[in-house]
Amino acid sequence: MSGTSSSSQQPRSSFRSLVGSELFKIRSQTVYRRLALAPVLCLVVYAALCALSHGPSRGRVLQGALDVLDPLAFVLQFGLGAPLAVISARSIAQEYHLGTVQVLVGRGVGRVRLLLAELAAMAILAAAGLAGGVAVGGVLAVLLVPGLAASMHSLPAVFWKDAGLDLLATVDSLTACVLLGAFVAALSRSLSLSLAMSVAWMPFENLLVGLLGVTAALTSADGLRAVSAYLLAPNLNFLPQALEPWRQVPIFLPTPQADVDATQAVLVTLCYLAIFLGGSILLTWRRDVAG
Repeated sequence: MSGTSSSSQQPRSSFRSLVGSELFKIRSQTVYRRLALAPVLCLVVYAALCALSHGPSRGRVLQGALDVLDPLAFVLQFGLGAPLAVISARSIAQEYHLGTVQVLVGRGVGRVRLLLAELAAMAILAAAGLAGGVAVGGVLAVLLVPGLAASMHSLPAVFWKDAGLDLLATVDSLTACVLLGAFVAALSRSLSLSLAMSVAWMPFENLLVGLLGVTAALTSADGLRAVSAYLLAPNLNFLPQALEPWRQVPIFLPTPQADVDATQAVLVTLCYLAIFLGGSILLTWRRDVAG
């Protein structure tokens, strides 16, 4: 009787300790350390391309700084976002694959609470990667743009506004990658299927934009182009330009083939984020850990 009582009164792990445990698991696995090389490699390539293409007489300080910082959003969305999607999907699906989620639930850790701790750990990981990427971009801008360091305090407000909106678009993209990984893991609970879906989702949507355009051109069914306006990846690709319509922002991946303004691009991406997060929580809450 006393054993039962002491067992039922075991203290629950704090949310902070759950997050710390998830971060420790991520740090301790070799596959995740290898994935961390992807954003590092992308930043190295980005730095090299900036150094080769950005001459000392590029022009005005403001435009020179933007020429260095604008591509950083794409580099982080691709180089950091893809590993985050894979890590998110793998870390959550692995709990079901190895059966550790049943052990944790048996010890009193709620399923949704565990999911939120995993997402919080991923948010910390994403924030650290983003901070490192922004620091690299800032250092490159100072090194490659003559006079930028001296005129930093006098840069016009529009520069900081543009840089902030680029950062906002990048945060939105990284959030989508993390929640996408969580959603496919909660949906499939299969390690291999979760990894495949997390890797293929964004490339498939980018490819689909081109296929829709070709099909519309061949069949004169222009309505097909409108479908691309409701896909996640092309809206994320277009988001920096949509948020900054007063200037030309370089875009490296397919964008919606229909007219999309900032409001629609933001609403579409927010809807996907809500679906991914809400779906992950609902699937985790409603399905049994052994289901």
